[in-house]
Amino acid sequence: MIPVASLLQHGPKAPISQAEKAVKQALDSLVMTGALQTTNRMDINSLLNPQVKTEVFSEVSEEEIFEAVQVARNASDNGDASDDIGELAVEKPPTRAEVLQAASVILRFSSMLDDTAARKMESALASFTRQTRLDAQRAIKDTTITRYFSRQ
Repeated sequence: MIPVASLLQHGPKAPISQAEKAVKQALDSLVMTGALQTTNRMDINSLLNPQVKTEVFSEVSEEEIFEAVQVARNASDNGDASDDIGELAVEKPPTRAEVLQAASVILRFSSMLDDTAARKMESALASFTRQTRLDAQRAIKDTTITRYFSRQ
């Protein structure tokens, strides 16, 4: 801790100067070890007052924003917001079988093309198909045949 009275002191023996020197030495040692690059250093002013590029939306007026809020508020009051929520619902991902079927269709189409991009696509899809099937096999759990028969 640095006492408040030390802020009034100036010169190389002032606690603030010594603390700044210690920080500079620590940073220099980090640069020497390669953990920090000299170009990454920031001074306190740039940390406290960053030069952030702010985007100004001059195309949208306050009236337009107000109207959009009112329309959304009216829609939620009337119960029309459920339609919007339904449109925003996340679609279920395709099943493994559907993906493999789509890959098969793409492979059949690309096999008719005489193009290096088609060959690259075939290679990538073949690798993807192989990996997908391997993942499916790894997900299979061992069972015993007796689990499928009931005891009488």
